[in-house]
Formats: sequence, C-alpha cells, structure tokens
Amino acid sequence: METKNKVAVITGGGSGLGEASARDLARAGAKVVIGDVMEDQIGRVVEEIRNSGGKAAGVVANVTAEGDMARLMDTAIETFSVMYDQVKLEESSLMEKLEVKVSFDEDAVDEIISQAIQTGQEPGTMTFQLAKRLEYGLRLVKDRAGMDTFIINAEAVTDTERFINELIKQYYREE
Repeated sequence: METKNKVAVITGGGSGLGEASARDLARAGAKVVIGDVMEDQIGRVVEEIRNSGGKAAGVVANVTAEGDMARLMDTAIETFSVMYDQVKLEESSLMEKLEVKVSFDEDAVDEIISQAIQTGQEPGTMTFQLAKRLEYGLRLVKDRAGMDTFIINAEAVTDTERFINELIKQYYREE
C-alpha cells in the first residue's frame, strides 16, 4: 500500500504497536495523527517523528469517547488539508505577484508543510518566500530559454541555491 502523502490516524500511538505503526507510516512518507490517552507519550512520539523528518500531530483521545474521536479526525483534516490548501492558494496567487509562473509538485508541497510544522510558520507565507527567493534565477532561465512556467520540486525547498544553480547551468550550457 502506498502511504506517501497520505494521512494516517493512529489510536494508541503513544506506545507499543500504535507507536511502532505511527513511526513506520511516517518513515514511509505518511503524515500521522496520533491519538492516545497519555499526553506525555503523544508529545514524545510526535517530537521524535518530526525530529527524524516526518510529519506528525497528536491529540489526547480515548477511543471509547465519541467526542475524542471526532476531535482526532478533525485534527487530521485541519492540520494537513488546511496546510495543503494554504500552499495551493498561495501558488495560485503567485501569478499576480511574480514575473514567472511556478507550480509546486506534491513533493515540494509536502516539504513545505513539513518545514511549516517544524518551524511553526504558515505554509502559505513560506510558499511565497520560497517563490521570491527563486524568482531572479527563474527569470534568468525564462529570458535565456523562453520558458514561462517552472515546476518547483522538493529540492527547491530544501536547497534553493542548488536548485537554481543546476537550472541555470542546464539552460546556459545549451547554445
């Protein structure tokens, strides 16, 4: 089963099999939302997953309490779909703000969300800041190669300078 870019809700994720499942799914690329009755254990597992590069959120929840389960599911939806929507909304508004057109692939969106979770920043703001850092280099390539639309990948998020340098080398070598 493909888990990359999926959201997994794990009950009992603060220890034992639930914790192991949460870690395995996060390692495989899933965003995990951990529910458990032990708040300190949730915090520990969420922090360890994030520190290892995964995406995780946690909610104190008892599986026998309907309200807790609703809150757990709401957290999954709000935490990850709202962030995705923020990135995509900012992406659509960039056409009016930049001199180049950019589109973020799913891995780039995933990396922006990951960094937003880890830093506490808004993903939409991070998307705009990244696009502004890329703009000058993308304009150079646009002027040289006539390209007007660029696909931004995860490398552009994690190593902006390298991404631009490789792109410029590629198009400035061609004669």
